[in-house]
Amino acid sequence: MKSLENYLLVSDLDGTLYENQSFLPKENKKAIEKFVSLGGKFTVATGRGVPTSRFISEMLQFECPIIVNGGQTFYDFYKDKIVYTENLPESSKYFVKILMEKFSKVGVEIYSGDKVFALRVNDVLINHLSYEKTSYINATLDEVFELDWQKVLFEDTFEDLAVVRKFAKENCPENIKLIDTNPKFMEFSNVGIDKGTAILKLADMYEIPYANVCAIGNYYNDIEMIEAAGIGAFVNDSPDEIKHIADYITDKTCKECGFAEFVEYIINL
Repeated sequence: MKSLENYLLVSDLDGTLYENQSFLPKENKKAIEKFVSLGGKFTVATGRGVPTSRFISEMLQFECPIIVNGGQTFYDFYKDKIVYTENLPESSKYFVKILMEKFSKVGVEIYSGDKVFALRVNDVLINHLSYEKTSYINATLDEVFELDWQKVLFEDTFEDLAVVRKFAKENCPENIKLIDTNPKFMEFSNVGIDKGTAILKLADMYEIPYANVCAIGNYYNDIEMIEAAGIGAFVNDSPDEIKHIADYITDKTCKECGFAEFVEYIINL
């Protein structure tokens, strides 16, 4: 069996590595263990922040830092510290103020280091953080304004967030990128920073050739990562309109452990 010493495998979390964060399929866990036993390096890339990603470090042991905040931050959960981060620009803070003043019901989360601040709470926000088993700190915009921000998340019902999203896209500062991670979620990111740039930066840290960077995802916010990877894949139940971007489409869905199928594909190349 070939050595994977110069290979890096990066997986999205929700909808790719598992369907329910409380249950990591045994087949996928065994696939990771096999990949690592052959010398490969494995990690995950997620739009989640540090506190909402901590659970995965308790399920798996990572030699590499985990990519969180959609590529903004590398976090070493073993050492419990940020390895690398890009903070959001100051303009994001002023734009949050504008959006909160204009849309009085939209939920707002601010991610700073290992903390989540809720500037406005609604049912979508409560359900989101309850599912992710993450506590939050109620705060005002003024109270968090001077902190370093790595992520902003707006949350509302599909219909109401569509109105917020339309206004935001028409008025967004040039150095902020809006990301739709879910019909009920909208995030801020730095222009030029995404999961794609992150996996290549991580490859540089470990001197791994880009051709040997493998990545798998399932949704629109994974597109840049799949494009950047030397071998990019989507699980079978990804949206049809993005599948053409990938080098490989699994026959199996996320629930059927399409991730494990992709690992076997890499091993047998």
